[in-house]
Order: sequence, then C-alpha cells, then structure tokens
Amino acid sequence: MQLRDSGQDAVRRHPFFEWLSSDPTQVQTFTGAMANLTDGIRAGALAGYELPEGEVVADIGGADGQVMVLLLARPGREARRGIVFDLPHVVSAAGPVLTAAGLSERVRAVPGDFFTSVPAADLYVVSMILHDWDDAQCTRILSRMAEAARPGARLSALEFVLPPGNTPHMGKIIDLTMLGMLTGRERTRAEFEALLAASGWRMDRVVETPTPLTVIEATRV
Repeated sequence: MQLRDSGQDAVRRHPFFEWLSSDPTQVQTFTGAMANLTDGIRAGALAGYELPEGEVVADIGGADGQVMVLLLARPGREARRGIVFDLPHVVSAAGPVLTAAGLSERVRAVPGDFFTSVPAADLYVVSMILHDWDDAQCTRILSRMAEAARPGARLSALEFVLPPGNTPHMGKIIDLTMLGMLTGRERTRAEFEALLAASGWRMDRVVETPTPLTVIEATRV
C-alpha cells in the first residue's frame, strides 16, 4: 500500500482535481467525459444489483446524480430517499438530472467535501471513487462515512477488483491511467478489505456483475 505521485501533478504543478476545480468549463467537460466513458458499464453493473436495506441512500461523490437515477428510479424502490453528495461546483449539475428522472421529491443534492464530512445515511454508495485516491486518502473518505453512519449501516462500493497474478482484466489497464493522471490505483480484494477494516467497516462480500466492475459490500462496525 504505497503512495504514488501522479505524472499529471508534475505537469500541472497542482493535484489534478485542484487544477480541475479552478475552471468551471473544465469541470463540465470532465464530468461529461466521465459520464460518456462509464455510464454504460455502470448501468450494466447495477442493472441486476439488489441494494442492501436502508431507507436513505447517499451517493458520495455522486457528481450529476446519474448513479442515483440508476439506483432509485427502478420499480420497487419508491420508498427510498436519496442524497447526491459532491463538491459544490460538481453537484450543482444534479438538479436537472434528478428532475428529469422524476426523483426531485425524493433525492436532494447536497454540496460538501467528503474528506471533511458527509451526511448521515443508512446506505452509502461510492461509484468508482476510491480508485481515484491513494490509501491514506481512501481511509479518510471511508472514515468520514463511518463517523456519520450508525453501527449496522451499509456500504456498497462499485470498483474494479483486480484478480491475482497475470490474469487479464480491464482494471489493470485503468491502473496505468491512474498512475499517469492521479495518485489513485486499482486494488485487489485483500487491499480493499484492509482499507475497510482500517476505516470502521467490515467487508461482507464481493458481488460480481456482468461487467468488469464489482460491488464490494461492507457493514459499519
């Protein structure tokens, strides 16, 4: 679990997300590009996934709310309420998305910084967030959720889980991207389990999906 300096940091002379947030146009472009890149694979991963129990679902780092739409717009989930949580200049895009999906009465967009604090919820969702950050930063994010959660609250993390050895996997290619762009990395099951244990969570299971993405479920201890 070693820290990695980003090649992009050396070029920009600032951490990538700090540089990105300085330009609203870049924020919009980046959010749209990530949606174009990942919406299909995330939709495929979540289409058949059954959420753990919990009335209030908080998508931490939820950007424009697209993942929340995938989670709560499905039949049978009308009783659940949601929170889309992200930085102010990012989550501001969630309102129109939630309104278009008919979720504006059940889901609210909340601005904030997940390194500082997050809203209370029964179920936390992080979708391709942990891979953006090094181990120390991931521990901070997971710890903020553990601090806000009651014992027994649940966590569902949609991430690439690297297979051992030289087994081919899409996540290994993404890992190279993380090396060049950010300080993050893709991780094995054991590495995720260690991160969770250090942050107040117990890994329950790893749920395979029809896509290269995997859902890691955990419980607040």
